[in-house]
Order: sequence, then C-alpha cells, then structure tokens
Amino acid sequence: MTRVLPLPDCNGYGFLHRADPARTPPATVVMLNAGLIHRVGPWRMNVDLAERLRPLGLDLFRFDLPGVGDAPLGGSAHHADRVGAVLDAIESATGCRNFVVGGLCSAADIAWKLPESDARISGLILLDPCAVRGRWFRLGQLQRFMSRPVGEWIGMLRRGLRRELGDRIPSARDWPAEQEFVRRNRQMMANGIGMYVLYTSGVGNYFLHPQQMDAGFPGQAGNPRMRMRYQSDIDHIMFVPSQRTNILDDIAEWLKGLYPQHAA
Repeated sequence: MTRVLPLPDCNGYGFLHRADPARTPPATVVMLNAGLIHRVGPWRMNVDLAERLRPLGLDLFRFDLPGVGDAPLGGSAHHADRVGAVLDAIESATGCRNFVVGGLCSAADIAWKLPESDARISGLILLDPCAVRGRWFRLGQLQRFMSRPVGEWIGMLRRGLRRELGDRIPSARDWPAEQEFVRRNRQMMANGIGMYVLYTSGVGNYFLHPQQMDAGFPGQAGNPRMRMRYQSDIDHIMFVPSQRTNILDDIAEWLKGLYPQHAA
C-alpha cells in the first residue's frame, strides 16, 4: 500500500510504501532526491526498490528534500534537521524507529552525514558517494590511459592537466576532507552502521580502481553489514534496465541480510 504522508514545516509531502499496514516494520528505507532527479528516482528506481522490499517486511519512503536540485527551499533548516523531522513524521505514522537512508550522488553525500546527528539511522545506501583518490586512483588513471590508442594520449593528457589545475572536488558536491571521510567511516562501522556502497563508471573523475574502496572504508572486509561494489560497466543513473535490476536486487539482498527474521 502506498500513501501520501504530509511533512512538517511546509516541506511538502512524500510517498510512504507500506509493506504491511497492520504492523510496524523492522526498518524504513528513506530515499532522498538528488540534483534534478526527483523522489521517484532515476528511471523510477525508488518505486521499483519499494516493490522489492515489500516481501522483506520493509517500508520505503521517498520525498524531495527541500533545497536540493529544483525542489523549493521550504524554510531555512539544515538538511539534518529536515530529515530528522521527516523521520519523526514516519515514526508517528508507523511506529518505526529504525531507518536506512540513502540515494544517488549528492543524496548520498547528504545521507552519509546523518548518522552523526540521528541515532535512529542504522544503515546507509550510498550510490556514487565521496571517495578517497590517492595512489589507487592514479593507478586507475594510468590503466585507462594505457588502454587507449596512442593517438588519443595527447588529448587525454591535456584534459587531465586541465582537471588537475581546476577544482579537485566535483561541482555541487559537499565533501569532507579525505582524512575526515575515513575517520567517520571507521566510526560508523564501529557503531554498527550498515552501508551499501556502489561506485559506477559515471564518476571516473574521482573513482577508477576498486582498491579505492579499501582506502575509503578501511577494515570492511568480512563485515556482514557492509556491501561494497564497483561496477565499471554501469553509468551514473543506471540507464540499462538489466543493470538497474541487478543493483536493486543486490540492495534488497543486502537489506534482507540486515533484517533476515522479517523476510516473508
């Protein structure tokens, strides 16, 4: 069942997909909007994810976070305060006090910061989030450079030099320093926060090698609450339906591992 849930403080409304309206879910997945991609997600990804979560007994809530992309500002509160108010509204409607928050690109950047201010968040879905570049990124650049025809090398070198002289952080991305990123990831893992992390080919300006995941999320090997993926054949908004299906199935399987006793 899907219902419209009004949000407080003139922040509009969102869509709450209930797995079972008669009971409180073990967790609610909250998907944030990103840039010009509205609450439905790229290619209705968030709606499709809700369908996969229903057999697991998990609810999903999707809404447009005010001030992100072309969504109206809706007041002056910070993202953390706004999301906190949304979690309050969901809790009031369903009784759920356990949340997995995430999204794509800038939505992942926002979600990554939230557990520090809200203890109800026990999991994150981070699609093309921040990353540590370092030597593994340089190796990825070299591998990509050597794989191209010799005639393209000069042009690639010129483009690479222009990027190095410009901004090191992609535009419109609010990132911490790399050391802070690693420190907070360690802290979240120590606190039991589960994380689904996916990097695609769409962020080749800062992620090109799978070992960058180990650099950014150190000590995650063997952690059942962590799932790390690098899909170099998938674009940023997961345009190909079969690839998008595989990713959504993988996210649902990860969530099933976090809440196995509630799966139908």
